[in-house]
Amino acid sequence: MSKQAHIRVEDESVFLSGEDRRLDLGSLSDLYDLVGGESYTIEYDERAASAPWVETDDDRTFTFEVREAIDGLPFGGGYAERVADASMEQTESGVPERTEVFADVLMQIWDSKGNPEELAEFHE
Repeated sequence: MSKQAHIRVEDESVFLSGEDRRLDLGSLSDLYDLVGGESYTIEYDERAASAPWVETDDDRTFTFEVREAIDGLPFGGGYAERVADASMEQTESGVPERTEVFADVLMQIWDSKGNPEELAEFHE
């Protein structure tokens, strides 16, 4: 996959688009099922929520729409390699393996809240 790949959403399809190819990541509805819905909420502890660049609700959470967050998102390096290596064969849950891996990677990125140490496995 190209180093300049981006996630794209067209209708109900999610894919990774690079200079050299387009990789199917699965359906948006399957992705919603895997990440817990059309929106995703990140919880911050009191210290992190007080950082001037973090805008949270009163309960120290930040909620965003999954589709809006991923459409056009740059996605390369170890992230893209891990997802591209997974097959589109359905797992026991009835969802393609690649969609499951993609959802897992997205949630790891979101839940890391920008902490590079939590994402070190993707940069080895």
